[in-house]
Amino acid sequence: MSSPKLTASEPKDTECSITCDVQGSEEQNITSSTRVNHIDQVWSNIFLGDKEAAKNTALLQDLNITYILNAAEGDANNQLDRTTYDNLSIKYKGFMVLDDPRFNIRPYLEAGALFINEGLSSSGKILVFCPKGVSRAAVFVLAYLMLHQNMKLKDAVSSIIRHRSISPNSGFLNQLLDLEKELARQRTCQNASCREGTCTPECLSKRLT
Repeated sequence: MSSPKLTASEPKDTECSITCDVQGSEEQNITSSTRVNHIDQVWSNIFLGDKEAAKNTALLQDLNITYILNAAEGDANNQLDRTTYDNLSIKYKGFMVLDDPRFNIRPYLEAGALFINEGLSSSGKILVFCPKGVSRAAVFVLAYLMLHQNMKLKDAVSSIIRHRSISPNSGFLNQLLDLEKELARQRTCQNASCREGTCTPECLSKRLT
């Protein structure tokens, strides 16, 4: 049986207002596209999609996808892995991440963002996917924008949802907020120990004055 025909969407202009309430942070109003496709281009040469798009090798070839990040390797609802792309010129990386607010996704974010950046730096196109393409995969793209495009979380979310609705769970969003705070500290402090997470008394004093 041939794979269902899927197409990548163009950026959409139609938007609707939704509310994103992250535990431990103030409520933020954001906008979101009204439709979720199997795959959408959400940034230059970055595609965010679901498992249906990821297993459609014909589509991947049509889009010239050269890198794939599987944000849900080993998931019962996602049987795709490295072997899926053995016959394609695609570089693959997979992370065994659970879509659970209690799951610690933080240790995987830098490696995932670095993989995305590697693909883009080689003039490639990358698909980041998970079963539905709205939570786990979205978090990795958000992390990339924060780590490599110097975006704040709110701006990264706004950038993506112009093209695709996303719905990271509250635990993931809180961890992205923690990452944002860490990045802010690193970018405003030249002290090496502060960048590593431990401010010296001298450094802290300067920051508070």
